[in-house]
Amino acid sequence: MNRRKFMGATASSVALMSLSPQTALAGSKKARDDFVKLDALAQAELIRKKEVSPMELVEAAIARIEKINPEINAIIHKSFDMALENAKNFTGGDGVFSGVPYVFKGLSQYKGLPATKSSRFMAENIAKTQTAYEDALDNSGAILMGISNTPEFGLLPTTESTLYGAAKNPWNLTRSTAGSSGGTGAAVAAGLVPIGTASDGGGSIRMPATHCGLLGLKPSRGRGIGNDGKFLANRGCISRSVRDTAAYMAITETPRPVGMPKIGMVSTPLKKRLKVAMTTKGHFNNDPHPHVADATRATAKLMESLGHEVVEKRFDVNGDEFMHHFLTLWSLGAYHMTVLARKKFGKEPDESLFEPWTLGLARMHKEERDYMSVEAAYGYFRVVRHQYMSLYMKSIYKEVTPVKPVAPYQGGKIRLAKRIIHMIDQIDHATYAEVFVGMGGIFFRRDKAPKAEIINDYSRDVANLFRILNNHYAAFIDMFRYQLTGRNEFARLLAQNPDSLTDLQRAARFLYLQRTTFGGKVSGQTYGASVDRPARFNISKLEPMLQDVHERLTNVVIECLDWKIFIEKYDRSGTLFYLDPPYFNCEDDYGTGMFSQDQFELMAKILKGIKGKFILSINDVPEIRQLFAGFELREADLHYSLAGKHSTGTRAKELIITNMQVQGYNDRR
Repeated sequence: MNRRKFMGATASSVALMSLSPQTALAGSKKARDDFVKLDALAQAELIRKKEVSPMELVEAAIARIEKINPEINAIIHKSFDMALENAKNFTGGDGVFSGVPYVFKGLSQYKGLPATKSSRFMAENIAKTQTAYEDALDNSGAILMGISNTPEFGLLPTTESTLYGAAKNPWNLTRSTAGSSGGTGAAVAAGLVPIGTASDGGGSIRMPATHCGLLGLKPSRGRGIGNDGKFLANRGCISRSVRDTAAYMAITETPRPVGMPKIGMVSTPLKKRLKVAMTTKGHFNNDPHPHVADATRATAKLMESLGHEVVEKRFDVNGDEFMHHFLTLWSLGAYHMTVLARKKFGKEPDESLFEPWTLGLARMHKEERDYMSVEAAYGYFRVVRHQYMSLYMKSIYKEVTPVKPVAPYQGGKIRLAKRIIHMIDQIDHATYAEVFVGMGGIFFRRDKAPKAEIINDYSRDVANLFRILNNHYAAFIDMFRYQLTGRNEFARLLAQNPDSLTDLQRAARFLYLQRTTFGGKVSGQTYGASVDRPARFNISKLEPMLQDVHERLTNVVIECLDWKIFIEKYDRSGTLFYLDPPYFNCEDDYGTGMFSQDQFELMAKILKGIKGKFILSINDVPEIRQLFAGFELREADLHYSLAGKHSTGTRAKELIITNMQVQGYNDRR
């Protein structure tokens, strides 16, 4: 049985193979000219300074490709005419990679070029369209030199196909490039181009980068343009420098990543110290080759020397179960392609159309999997992702006990709290900042807290109450020892000028009024009484709640700033802002003159430019939809009443607005 027959017959076991090429430079076929030693950004800098022209870079790349590619088979389609035309028509521009040659992995499609996926079944296919991802590459100014080699449909961890043959490692022609981005890896390692596109579902960026001595990073699912975070494979690049990969990530990043902050362009070293998890164990709890383990630990030591904290932490999964579900999804694509071939030709597909490996995966899927298996696999990986995120959250967030707010507050979000807190938990952040904290309807109900928490109340009353609870708890409780509930006491306190009181007296007045007012109103307060409930102000029941709030506020920063100044002061890439401003057309609900309707337009403008992330909840009205149209909008149905549980209440819609997609949130868009 030859190698290909063997692979087709043993698809499941071959999927687990590990390739470990020598790293020594032996028989190198690396090209040499003035540009080979330069990464993509260095070449772009030469063009910006007008020290070279794009035509010079393109012609040099063509010469290298013509000389070296016949020996390594990295590029299977040359687009030289298009590249020369683009270089000739180059008029400058501020694209990150303006004028820089690159190669394009043959599993995606670039309009007008072959899109065969290295399969004889698609050998004549020419891409009629391209996606926003390719448009982003065009907008970067990079010049495409050709299509790089891949295995059929990217299903193998080696780069070889019957249609195009094998890509060879330029460090040693007898060694593998790995796959499935092996063509790109070989092209960059040989110096044909400084950078190339790649994709990764089970190691297809990382393995070729390792085998070819390059930099390969698999982006997180949901970060790249067109990636909703639901499929195995993500697109990225293989390059020769960290800064090239960072720049590539920036130009291909979606404006609102799923459950993650937008990174943007990173061009300087990170000042923030990180906590990094590291493991040398595989998902079968197996150890890697000693060279791999040593390299991993050396990287960890390097990070520690740069001031970061590195902890060894393994994510524990059942390896057999993991691989079963992985192969279910991995084989699904092969099965679908054979179904298409069967429909097109009216007969069972064979090795005249597909590789033995593809047919083996398709046969396995047909015989051992079904629709429910696919659904189970997707469900399994959703659970694994949740478990992974829980482990990650526990490593960087401390657990806190949810606390009941000590008084009602109009707009307190009690009916949206679980939904909003779920969204908060999905978003990675180092600082949590509430712009309009109210009585903490969201803040206190959270059960996880990042390193830093800041809450803000411009009216002074809430901020003063929380500050008193935090710093003068015992004295505050003593003020209520003999306090009774009554309409006259409410009227007396309401008539007082809070500015004439001490901070302790002001906090006591505010809490009493807020506990006893109708509907949790902040302005226009009236006494709230009920014939079927006890007094609203009962110190014996209130004291434990105040104690909980006192303990929860430890280490929390309390501000009393205008919302604009608060955002400006605390805006960082790691900050998550939660905003719950007054409803549109109800701007005085948090206090007369505290907020005006024209500030919503300014709010949208400021939030568009922040470095951090935000979640904003507001009533769903046409004006708000128009002002915040550039963000992610989610609808939420509410039923609320100010008149208590016997009221029929009012149905309303609320909008939850973010500057990112948040995975796992199922409300309507």
